[in-house]
Amino acid sequence: MGWFEWWRWRHTILLVTSVMFLLSYFGLITWGQVERALERLADQPEARARFDHTLGRAEAIITAFLFLFLTPLAIAMAGGVLAFVAAIVGGVLRGLTRLHALPDWVFALAGYTAIVGAAWYWSQEWLPLGRAFVGLIAQAILVAAA
Repeated sequence: MGWFEWWRWRHTILLVTSVMFLLSYFGLITWGQVERALERLADQPEARARFDHTLGRAEAIITAFLFLFLTPLAIAMAGGVLAFVAAIVGGVLRGLTRLHALPDWVFALAGYTAIVGAAWYWSQEWLPLGRAFVGLIAQAILVAAA
């Protein structure tokens, strides 16, 4: 094995995480900028009134925990779906064109380009919903941390 052995990355991540925790514990670094960014994200009408009822704090804690717990799974699933859709688009393009001798990565790149183009074209539909979702999560983290 070479310099990049598998256990060294685990030790490096543990070391960096431990040092960051100690620096924040002793007040050498603060989370003020993170809190200001969360407040700016949470300053949306949909997110402001979401956790104002009697069980709002409990709901915010559950929302923040589930978001942090399930985000890696959702990212892996979204990456798999994107790769699957790009493979389908690349396969359809390979079947529709006479360029069968081109390598697979050309058609995969065309599939990813089609996905990015479709996301940009329909961004007016999904971007406000995405901002509202991010605001809701930011509000939940602020309420849970208060």
